Amino acid sequence: MLILITFVVNAKNISMNAHVMCQRNTLNYLAVWLKRFRKRKGYGVHSPAAFYLIRFVFFEKAAYYDYERLMTVVRKAREHFDKYVEQLRLYKLLFRLVNNAQPTSIIEVGRVIGLTTAYLAAPCKKVPVISIDVKRDQNLSDFTSLMLKQHAPNVELHEEEVVNCLDEALLRVEKEERLFILFRLELFEVEVAMQIFKKLIKVTNSQSVIVMTGIHASKALNRLWKDYIKSDKISVTFDLYELGVMYFDHSYAKQNYLINF
Repeated sequence: MLILITFVVNAKNISMNAHVMCQRNTLNYLAVWLKRFRKRKGYGVHSPAAFYLIRFVFFEKAAYYDYERLMTVVRKAREHFDKYVEQLRLYKLLFRLVNNAQPTSIIEVGRVIGLTTAYLAAPCKKVPVISIDVKRDQNLSDFTSLMLKQHAPNVELHEEEVVNCLDEALLRVEKEERLFILFRLELFEVEVAMQIFKKLIKVTNSQSVIVMTGIHASKALNRLWKDYIKSDKISVTFDLYELGVMYFDHSYAKQNYLINF
């Protein structure tokens, strides 16, 4: 069973942080690219498993069967809420990561407009999806609800007290074999983010995957990311700048790879 949980902050914070995952101006993009020039497409990576992920998941260029359908959703979002739409390459990356992991459960912690939700749900259409949100801008909520109803009918949207809902949902997935988590780190205050991560890591196992966005959104969040990846429970991690990917399978040697994505 697939369970997708969305845990968000209020509309004001979302409005301020909607672009964080893809927030690179020209100078910043060039600086990051130059710093990571030799860290592209698996160059210098000696682990076969890590090399496979980099070359055939992170940088896969094939047109997946659902890309065109999902692109219509993105176009519609741009017409009405363009400022909330993030980079298409990052949405596609989330799709590929889920498709590769083939999880039995997915948890999304934080949502902007629901496009990440749609891309996460697309590879696993036949499984139920639970999305927990707080009440916010009604027009945006209505758009998200209608969009997911049309393009991800397996999603159930709830507007409830999020902390209790998250705790209850984690109890439902703690015995799942393959857990995939998207954590929108940039949408939370540091203290709250720390609390959420502690809850999430408790339910992970060797087949779990955690993706975190906003790991370079601020110095404080980058310190959190660096603290997180020191956990003995986590094996290999990948820093793609806009987001980081954590694996818990200890057949990987413990290492953090910088990737020029």
